Amino acid sequence: MAQTYSLALYSITIHKRFEKEKRFVLTDFCNGQNLYDIALEMLTSIKYEKEQDKEKERLGGKKDSSEKRFFRIMKDKEIDILNVRRPYLTGIIESGEYGTEENIVNVETGESGKKTKKDALLRPFYFMLYVPRGGERAILLLERISNLGILTVFEKKLQEAVSNKIGDQEKEYTLTIAPLLIDSILKKHLNSLGGAKKIILNKVRLTDITASKVSGGEINDEEVGGADLVFSAPKNGNINVYKWLDKLRDRLSSKQRNEMIYSGDNIEYSNVKFAIEIGGALRTVSVQDIGKLGSYMDITDQIVLGSTNYPTFGSVDQQANILLTDIKNKLKEDEAQ
Repeated sequence: MAQTYSLALYSITIHKRFEKEKRFVLTDFCNGQNLYDIALEMLTSIKYEKEQDKEKERLGGKKDSSEKRFFRIMKDKEIDILNVRRPYLTGIIESGEYGTEENIVNVETGESGKKTKKDALLRPFYFMLYVPRGGERAILLLERISNLGILTVFEKKLQEAVSNKIGDQEKEYTLTIAPLLIDSILKKHLNSLGGAKKIILNKVRLTDITASKVSGGEINDEEVGGADLVFSAPKNGNINVYKWLDKLRDRLSSKQRNEMIYSGDNIEYSNVKFAIEIGGALRTVSVQDIGKLGSYMDITDQIVLGSTNYPTFGSVDQQANILLTDIKNKLKEDEAQ
């Protein structure tokens, strides 16, 4: 399956520990600390210089031993892809896993080689950090390549950098990076949800079909905790679920705790999931989590592939700026309410 590309949306806040409502201004917290400057220093620390002894000494800061991942700011013709334009930071972090050994082969010549346990295959991931002056929330956009991303790496490094800056006062502050949901993006995904590849009903109870009846009495119904019922679309076809989805969401908003989504004479079920195709990839989404579709934007059809067959910085950056405009509008609406 071809790779897909998307931009994941996150918000960054710093609040008083155990008091989430007490958020700090990100450009002036803890005796004048500035999240933008801290992030810039962190990103600068993972630049690299070729063939220099000092670089070998700094390699430890570019590894996550627990995740077995290596990361660094990418270079293009010896120039770091890290753009400083306050209040924005944009660039590319190349990252990949190490710790395993695999054979590699040239598919045109058949010549074989070997990737050692100390080698990491580095993929380029775009990032944008927006830290508005005087604001209590920063915006982070991170590129995902199919199901791969750099959130864990970015979050750990930023948490570490903030902790180092505030020192003894670390226990007074909590930095949180959380998915950001944007209605306009959710609507785009919902428009594509008219076609589902599968409908999956969870914890189904059927009066006419039970485990004991299906097994000819060999299975006791009391031993079965639940069953799933799956409806699949015909080959190359879809199941139109858009109108039903609206009713399900209304039902969810009104149902009581532990109450079934639907209860009738012959069937009950506690949840509904849809297997839908987004950006060429099949995703299974619960109706209860449908809002999470608003936390990322697929850009597979909008980007331009470069000589490496990965998206060019410019094409991803263009989509990130379009997305950021929607985010800013959303934040203004929230502030006005």
